[in-house]
Amino acid sequence: MRIQGYNYGSTGIPNGLSSSPDDCIFPNVSVETEFGNQIKTKARIPIMTGALGSTFIAAKYWESFAAGAALVGFPIVVGENVVGIDKEAVIEKGRVKKAPELDRRIDTFLKYYDGYGAIIVQMNVEDTRNGVAEYIIEKYGDKLILELKWGQGAKDIGGEIQVSNLDYALFLKNRGYVVY
Repeated sequence: MRIQGYNYGSTGIPNGLSSSPDDCIFPNVSVETEFGNQIKTKARIPIMTGALGSTFIAAKYWESFAAGAALVGFPIVVGENVVGIDKEAVIEKGRVKKAPELDRRIDTFLKYYDGYGAIIVQMNVEDTRNGVAEYIIEKYGDKLILELKWGQGAKDIGGEIQVSNLDYALFLKNRGYVVY
């Protein structure tokens, strides 16, 4: 849908520009925003992604999502369970030692990050139990934002991923996930 409109006035015009339709074009407009109480996170546009978590679709298209978010300058969210379902992740005694899929996601965003936008890592109960926050803080410091979750109360999703391999289902069950 395209709405054909006309600019009938403007506020906050930068010096050197007028309210003329020739000046009031989108490259001359700033919709920058920021969020955060003490530490501000800047974004060039006032949007962010939903959580792109442990689904295979999110993993497959992550590089496009992350590069786009970083280049445009808006926050992207790594959803829950990315470490827990990663067969290559190493979790010993309740602590993540290696998290290749999470690292790939964070590093892809940081490769293009220029100070606008953010990478937010969402963690559920299992992620917290597995020490994902500690891993992130030790490896990346203050380069990203952590979001703590408690359950799936916001939606009835009936399961997060579909597993068609018995060995993988047993792997997830041994990591503490509910498998049905």
